[in-house]
Amino acid sequence: MALTSKRGASASNFYFELAKGNIPGDSIGNIFGHIPDLDVADGLIAFWDEKQMITFPAAAGSVYVSSENASDTATYIGTALDSDYIEHPVVVTLNGQVAAQVLNAAGGTNNFIWVNSLFNFSTVPTLGKVYLSSTNTLTAGKPTDTTKIMGISYFDTESIPTISHEYMS
Repeated sequence: MALTSKRGASASNFYFELAKGNIPGDSIGNIFGHIPDLDVADGLIAFWDEKQMITFPAAAGSVYVSSENASDTATYIGTALDSDYIEHPVVVTLNGQVAAQVLNAAGGTNNFIWVNSLFNFSTVPTLGKVYLSSTNTLTAGKPTDTTKIMGISYFDTESIPTISHEYMS
């Protein structure tokens, strides 16, 4: 099956046309992450240890962060996609092992289908594994339903990739 956009652009020229500004309603974004200190002494590191596929939500809804460490209070900023896949700036402050809702920093909807990126904006490092999920039901800071986990931060920051809303398989 060929990969084509909803507007008929093929995968071979979609990004070229997008870069030229010829595809209305779409833009190029930069999704990034940051690992402040990673070296040989850290040994082997698992980037996704849930041993399952990431399950994309069927619809936009509330998104939460939580930590396995009860004292984590870092503030994260980033971007998230609403139900129309429009990107919004977001902010959330960890509340330890209690779920904290990701909020639209510009006002408006707080329902998101995906979070593109979150990074620790504060000077406070996180001490526990930080979860991004579509559930606020937790056990010791970890989402009880692991199929609701959208991302995990091991290194004080997290970047979660997404795909263009133009492409469907």
